[in-house]
Amino acid sequence: RSYSVVEGYGAGHGFSFDYADDDTTVTMGGSAVAKSDGRVTVSTGAEEGVLIRLMKGGIIAAESRSAEATFNVAKPGVYRVEVFQIRRYLPLFQVSERPWIISNPIWLR
Repeated sequence: RSYSVVEGYGAGHGFSFDYADDDTTVTMGGSAVAKSDGRVTVSTGAEEGVLIRLMKGGIIAAESRSAEATFNVAKPGVYRVEVFQIRRYLPLFQVSERPWIISNPIWLR
């Protein structure tokens, strides 16, 4: 179970990324057979101000602007998560998404 964190934005404690169906649960770095009732669950450990992107094969499959998210996944592929912190920066207080956490993949076959 491994992931990368830009600790300048926060330590990333409490981050998790798991796949589950009625029979199986795997975490980052694991693999499973994709099933119609499959879902991935992401918890960032943040209180607010994050964007979660579920990536499938390097393409955005789904997004959520909450600290925790569950996405239905029923097809084979390589899934990973990118978490961005949403912040306002000077001089114009423009909103910016800064990469914070990048997960290892979960392989669904």
